[in-house]
Amino acid sequence: MGTGKLSPRMRASIYNNALRIYGTKLPGALATIERYKTVSNAQKDGLFKLVGLNVDVESYKPVGEGGYQPKDIDSLGETPEDNSTYKFPPDFNFDALDDNALRGLLRLPSGALDNMTLRKIDEALSN
Repeated sequence: MGTGKLSPRMRASIYNNALRIYGTKLPGALATIERYKTVSNAQKDGLFKLVGLNVDVESYKPVGEGGYQPKDIDSLGETPEDNSTYKFPPDFNFDALDDNALRGLLRLPSGALDNMTLRKIDEALSN
């Protein structure tokens, strides 16, 4: 936003997105750790503790009940930063961004990007 700070709603949104990613990756990561533990201990009992990942799988909290809780964004009041336009430097190279990043910018709330930025994004998507 050019101000060097994020609004509470934006911080909560980032936190919630991080929890979504964490929640989808955690089961696979724990399964991989368990597989390594089983394979190493099959070779020699207690081997995982010697060469393992030094990971206490019980210490990982799930997302939801009994673990990390998403923030209720709707309960947070809007601040002036929530309605600001994002200011990209005049020489910002939108062509360096991939299509997913460009389309992600277009999902920002209406009015978050000025007309010049929207034109530059459109040009980059056309290339």
